[in-house]
Amino acid sequence: MRPTHPDRPTCAPPLSWRLDVPSAGVDAAFFLRLPTTPGVFILLGDDDLVLTIGVTADLRRMIRTRLEPPAADAPSARVPYHHLTRAVLGTSVGSSFEADWVFLHLARRDAPRIYKGLIDRYQAWFVHCDPDADFPQWTKTPRPDERPGRFIGPFPDKHAAQRYITLLEDAFDLCRYHHVLVQAPHGRACAYKEMGRCPAPCDGSVPLSTYRAAIEASVEFALTPIDDWRARATDAMHAAAGATDFEAATRWRERLERTRPAAARAFRDVDDLRRCVSLAVGPAARRGWCTLLLVHVGRVVPLVSLAVDAPIEVRRAAWAAVVDRVETLDAEVGPVDPVAIEHLGLLNWHRTRPESKRTARDGKFLRVDRSDGAAALGRTMRALAEPAASGHEFPDRDLDLSEV
Repeated sequence: MRPTHPDRPTCAPPLSWRLDVPSAGVDAAFFLRLPTTPGVFILLGDDDLVLTIGVTADLRRMIRTRLEPPAADAPSARVPYHHLTRAVLGTSVGSSFEADWVFLHLARRDAPRIYKGLIDRYQAWFVHCDPDADFPQWTKTPRPDERPGRFIGPFPDKHAAQRYITLLEDAFDLCRYHHVLVQAPHGRACAYKEMGRCPAPCDGSVPLSTYRAAIEASVEFALTPIDDWRARATDAMHAAAGATDFEAATRWRERLERTRPAAARAFRDVDDLRRCVSLAVGPAARRGWCTLLLVHVGRVVPLVSLAVDAPIEVRRAAWAAVVDRVETLDAEVGPVDPVAIEHLGLLNWHRTRPESKRTARDGKFLRVDRSDGAAALGRTMRALAEPAASGHEFPDRDLDLSEV
């Protein structure tokens, strides 16, 4: 077994080894050279033609089922990989996020026609607002671009993105009918004005500058971690009450109530697209260790593996290295490409999975801007130290490309 792609850039997942199939065919000794860890593999045919891409809980077991010839008396409709395969490439993975990242990267590279159908389930959505527009509004989109304003996300689907827009409209009394807003100050106010839920800039009841301030407040809310925002809002409510400004205190109380859904799993980690930075912490293939993957504005960067029982000094150094890497990558950020958006969708799909469907193999995701980074990293690694080894956490799947 020999290493592959030693100069592969860090933004691409590595395939760490290659095992050539002997001309005489495979035997027991060949399979013993394969790891028994979870991983991703490729079977190559003549001229390094990709025959299949697979992900599995046990590399040796699944590759063996693909390469062992069927019994002579057993009819089989299987692709005859035992005749076609000339080499096996692979890498071990620890978390299901890491496995999906490697698998999808290979599918995008080697099976682009099939890839589109695979990535659809991970489609991320964003909401957008340009506070400086003539008539600012929140809209949803699956394709962030270079237009002015802020893109906030990722959201798991378009319905979640729309619910978030509705939350902002309710909490900050924003206009629900943009086609009427653009007629300001000559528009006709809707029922929300009568209910006291819109200041009605459309009919000139308030100037657009007042409405723009409400839009800017909603943008600030979207850019602030929900727990931090609620703490500040609670302080403001108490301060207003202490100053006997009960009208302002009531407004803060109502806003706190209306923004409560923002703490839901689908919403609580959204941020400005340019600040979507997370550390994916997953169990390593080596028991008692964890792997760290930095996801920086959709770019996935493998970092290091750490022992779960690493002393605090090691964890502090690792966290400091993460922060330094983020600062370096911040300076390199350019236009966000579609692949980066797909990576953010993949991360968000894993991060927002229902607890009932999560396993230790899913890993954990930490915000890099937190002040207790090293301590949080230690707690997270200990929680992932002993993932169950049952196969359902890495269901076998592969893409047959032998005739594509």
